[in-house]
Amino acid sequence: PMLIECMVDKNNNSVAVFLHDNTKTTLVKGYDPPGSYRRVFNYSTPLESMIAVINQSTKCKQFTKAECFAATLTTSDSVYTWLSGRYGQKLAYWGGGPSDGKGCSCGIHNNCAHPDKKCNCDSNDQVWRKDKGFITEKDVLPITAINVGDTGRSKERFKYTVTSLICFF
Repeated sequence: PMLIECMVDKNNNSVAVFLHDNTKTTLVKGYDPPGSYRRVFNYSTPLESMIAVINQSTKCKQFTKAECFAATLTTSDSVYTWLSGRYGQKLAYWGGGPSDGKGCSCGIHNNCAHPDKKCNCDSNDQVWRKDKGFITEKDVLPITAINVGDTGRSKERFKYTVTSLICFF
């Protein structure tokens, strides 16, 4: 069965919302090797049907947020935490980041907590940091999973949020 919410936004555009089973903020700790924690998002609509709707839409977006304390997303030689696109492709960027590589919105706008980093969470310090934004590249949507690492030491914490996919017509 296909479960999709359809509505009209304030500009009278049709909107389709694809729900999955974990849109709440989720805490991860105790997983040190890169990507050793894995959570697959189970959508209430089959992937093939979602792709058909995505292809017909004018635009789609999915909000992602990474929150970290003494945990990193990437280092110069490793990716510890990543999202997976529709076919399982590894996405080393977060919402608002460069779709052609590693990074976050703050890296594009040169306003990360540490100027030499591409994400706030790459600071890897004992301050809660946040990277957030929308992924809008239709060819990778929907986000199907998250893999998290660098949360194995006692103080290391990571929280993620991946919302429902929204498409506009």
